[in-house]
Amino acid sequence: MQIFVLNDFTFDQTEEFQNLAGYFRREISPYAVWHRYDTPEEMAIALRARIMAVDMEPILVLRAAAYMLTREGIQAMLTALDTNPDLACILPVSGGSTDLPFVPEYYTIHGFRGVALRCSQLESTLTEWRGEGDPGVYVCVPARLRDVDLDADVMTWPQQLGERSRVCINCYMVSFYDIYKQERQDVFEYLPTNLRSLLDIGCSQGYFGAAVKRRLGIRVVGAEINPVEATKARHCLDEVWQGDILTMDVDEHFDCITCLDVLEHFSHPQRLLVSLQRWLRPDSRLVLTVPNIGHWSIIEALLAGHWEYSPVGIQCETHARFYTRDSLTRLLEDCGYAIERIGFAPVSMPPQFASAVESLIKSGMEVDVDSLNRTGFYVSCRLKGRH
Repeated sequence: MQIFVLNDFTFDQTEEFQNLAGYFRREISPYAVWHRYDTPEEMAIALRARIMAVDMEPILVLRAAAYMLTREGIQAMLTALDTNPDLACILPVSGGSTDLPFVPEYYTIHGFRGVALRCSQLESTLTEWRGEGDPGVYVCVPARLRDVDLDADVMTWPQQLGERSRVCINCYMVSFYDIYKQERQDVFEYLPTNLRSLLDIGCSQGYFGAAVKRRLGIRVVGAEINPVEATKARHCLDEVWQGDILTMDVDEHFDCITCLDVLEHFSHPQRLLVSLQRWLRPDSRLVLTVPNIGHWSIIEALLAGHWEYSPVGIQCETHARFYTRDSLTRLLEDCGYAIERIGFAPVSMPPQFASAVESLIKSGMEVDVDSLNRTGFYVSCRLKGRH
């Protein structure tokens, strides 16, 4: 099998997605041949050459190395193409699909594999692709693509093919493509009132800061270590500091500093929390979101003997520290902060896990049920002794 993938330098420069690419390679046959292209135009030229040569070898087309599939799922797509000569493209099914007979829920790689396995065991079914635009991933046979607009973006070809494109529900896919494009509307209720300025640590491409600017009309500065992401963020924020936040020497104060899923990436979080104080006014606030390592999905995987890192989420590849509510609270207090509000991202235990927990409680074991039902924490705090 041939694999055509676009280089996305945002992903290529992050450790998380380098590891995702490694996972992808392990899941695909070692005999697969990878072809990487810097632009969609270069990929289109290469695909057009295969079409003109009436090439019958399947090609897996990827918008970027930002998707997760399993070996069994990919094989299911290849089998669908092989047994349906009238079809030109096969796409994987994703979590938002209404074609699945169950709602896929998972928060770990272990959980993802369970969902993917469940899909692979369903009765083999091909359904209509109702999506529009860019599917991100598809498998095609070049010789069957002669009636597409070869000048169009290759990611629009499945849509052009209409009835000759189908979704294989036996191949489950999870996409991380938009992970750096989150506006984080869930954080707004934790921001202080009467804001005039905000510093967003780890601002990525600036989507959250841009949303703050649109909604509140204030000055927003971002800090980002990834140069590619920082360049993109400069298009939507008032200013972006690029580099290591611990070594920056900038003389400015802010009404609020946000660290959204950032603290856990620091091996010495105390240094970050103390360093941020130089940019806080006496009445400023620090707002953080931090994942909870005590969530039931992590415990469930551990009970099954699994600990696997993922590109994002509670077990993100680049997490240097892991927190429960207790350890996070003690860290903030030790670094001179007074917590004013702590909120939660609730995801409740499934019934079978809840039943097991109830048995543990009845046996006399101490169990923090609230922690098991929280994927993460929202914290708003100020410097101690300041109001």
